[in-house]
Amino acid sequence: MLSMRLEAILTLSLSKGIMQTILSEVLMKNRLTYTDTAKQLHRVLAMTGLKSEKFTALVQHCETLWQRRMQRITLENTPRNRAYKPRKNSVLETTENRLLFVLSSMKLNL
Repeated sequence: MLSMRLEAILTLSLSKGIMQTILSEVLMKNRLTYTDTAKQLHRVLAMTGLKSEKFTALVQHCETLWQRRMQRITLENTPRNRAYKPRKNSVLETTENRLLFVLSSMKLNL
C-alpha cells in the first residue's frame, strides 16, 4: 500500500514537470538539502509532516521505487530506450533530497 502511494506521488510529481521548474528555481538558489534541513529536527517535521526517524525509514524504500521506475520510464514519462544513468548535473542528486522535495511539495499542495 505504501509503495503504491509513493509511486503515485513520484508519478504525479514527474508528470506535472514540477521537478524541473520549481527545483531549478528554489533548490539551486537556496541550495536546500536534506543534510542542511536535518540539522534542525523541527524543520523536517515542518516541511514534510514526518519526524526525522520516519523520514529516514522511508529513504531506502523510496530509492528502491525510484530505481525501479527509472529503469522503465524517463523523467518525461515516456518508455525508456536506454539504460538509466543518473545525470552528473542533477539538482536532486540524493534520495534524501528527492524525498524531501516530493513530501514537502505534497504537503504544500503543489
